[in-house]
Amino acid sequence: MRSFLGGPGGRFFKKAPLAAEGISAFFLESVFLGILVFGRTKVSRKAYWWSAFMVFFGSHLSGLWIIIANSWMQTPAGYKMEGGRAVLTNFLQAALNHSTVERFLHTLAAGWITGSLAAASIAAWYILKNRDGNPARPLLRFSLIIFITASLLQLGLGHAHSVQVAKTQPEKMAAFEALWKSEKGAPFAVFGIPDSAEQKTHAFVGIPKFLSFLIHLDPEAEVLGLNEFPAGEQPPVFIPFVSYHIMIFLGMIFILASLTGIVLFVKKRIFDSKWYLRSLIFLLPLPYIANETGWIAAEVGRQPWAVFRVLRTADAASVNVPAGNILFSLILFALVYALIGTTGISIILRLIRKGPEDSESGDY
Repeated sequence: MRSFLGGPGGRFFKKAPLAAEGISAFFLESVFLGILVFGRTKVSRKAYWWSAFMVFFGSHLSGLWIIIANSWMQTPAGYKMEGGRAVLTNFLQAALNHSTVERFLHTLAAGWITGSLAAASIAAWYILKNRDGNPARPLLRFSLIIFITASLLQLGLGHAHSVQVAKTQPEKMAAFEALWKSEKGAPFAVFGIPDSAEQKTHAFVGIPKFLSFLIHLDPEAEVLGLNEFPAGEQPPVFIPFVSYHIMIFLGMIFILASLTGIVLFVKKRIFDSKWYLRSLIFLLPLPYIANETGWIAAEVGRQPWAVFRVLRTADAASVNVPAGNILFSLILFALVYALIGTTGISIILRLIRKGPEDSESGDY
């Protein structure tokens, strides 16, 4: 791995996006998040709202740098190979490679869906409990507007990202759809159980010619199948197929919830429809599942490459770091994140139980 990313340019690009994320985004978020959570009664109203904006800005900036780093691994650009090493030749081309924009916008909309639905579910809980109605109603209205907008936008953004994958990583799209052989008028898979050993999808349910139409806007166009690629360069099928379709299924649920919300807004029944308010609470974990399954599909679907068609994952392992050290690091990271996550959720739940009006005291 060191030799592959060797040279001044290669090392710079490997480290630059994540270093920039840590310096310019992570610390920005963490500092102002502390003010946002614990400083409500300790800073001026203007400073408090400024802190909220900086958390908003920092999280988007963080996402951009992470997507830049990951997108280069998916569709590398702006480099040349010298002596078995990838050397950076154009940072702008590397950062804005063939998938950065589509992936960032897709991830951005997913974050908006997640955050807005979390806020909407909290507001719905208050309304159902007949408490904190004054702040809860505008919170529900505003968060649902964002949720509806992001969910509908995601339909187009997700489609654009899928088209990009089909053009730049066709073997990944073939795995997403369990398309074993190239096919004109390829169907879009709705359900199935891929079997790599038999090169077959059991209990397949699909929409005829729809995959060809979605990718090429031509129902008769040919879509490349896994048979077009060497066996050693084909990604796994089962995990990408399942995770990709779970993400799509959950996205359709969000669109259905959004359309229902629009109807209730028009009828002015959004605050009185208890069944809809309860459904918002039930939907709360689903965006998190959609986000994780989307990332699983993207990363497992990239295999067997660490850097797509440039560096194999098998060749990316460091020969200088013992496996025990890596295992210990993973366990330590898992414990630290579990502690941080548990503490964060505990604080959030305490704030929700207290309510926005009682939380004015700042006693957390």
